[in-house]
Amino acid sequence: MWKQRAPRLYALAVAIVERGGALPKTSEDLLSLPAVGQYVANAALLFQGISPLPLLDAGMARTLERHFGERALADIRYDPYLQALAQRVVAVEDSVATNWAILDLAALVCRLKNPRCGNCPVKTTCLYSLEL
Repeated sequence: MWKQRAPRLYALAVAIVERGGALPKTSEDLLSLPAVGQYVANAALLFQGISPLPLLDAGMARTLERHFGERALADIRYDPYLQALAQRVVAVEDSVATNWAILDLAALVCRLKNPRCGNCPVKTTCLYSLEL
């Protein structure tokens, strides 16, 4: 995997240098860079304070789906329900903290195997927990 990452990271660095050393300010421009997908583009815009976008990875997707209901498509990048849901959930005053909270919840409590529903702070409103 690292043999693939190094050339991609180098290509990204070259592209940023060619743009004067600054990251683009739009999702479309970020996605045009080498090695930049939806997660990285969203992270760049989120941490620059440009837009409250979700850091939607497999863990966040799992946590949101368990709480609110399942997505329709296998690929989280293209599922309209999951994309809209994630966007709504993080569209709050402190979207960075909200993203980190969901990612931490996914890693520590709402785990893929052996979820710790008994320790979950949102278990009373979670569809998955209510089904157990």
